[in-house]
Amino acid sequence: MQLLFELSGPTTTQAAALDAMLFTRDPFPIVNLNNFLIRSDHNTRVILFVTNLQLAAGEVSSAVVVELLDSSNVSFHVPAEDVRAVPAFDFTQVVFRLPDNLASGQCVVKVIAHGQVTNTGTIRIQR
Repeated sequence: MQLLFELSGPTTTQAAALDAMLFTRDPFPIVNLNNFLIRSDHNTRVILFVTNLQLAAGEVSSAVVVELLDSSNVSFHVPAEDVRAVPAFDFTQVVFRLPDNLASGQCVVKVIAHGQVTNTGTIRIQR
């Protein structure tokens, strides 16, 4: 499994990531009031793109975990809310919710599934 990088990002390890509702790139706010389609939970959902990841038959999305290490060196293990292949491409999108107490700044991300861990990338968080 490999996390995809954004070639035009601010660093060479910038993960290819989008806001799942607005399709904008980082920096991502923890709470985004523009996420009006999600009733009571306005936390930003982020899409990461991973190669060689596929759910087994009957396996749920939450079997995939996104590990975040924020700028305060606090680690979070966040279950994926949605995992699906991207049609006509050789990668999978992984959607997860940003935790409430994630610190602003650069955040290191990796995806864990089936006992395998991707390479690490970075995303930016704003408060």
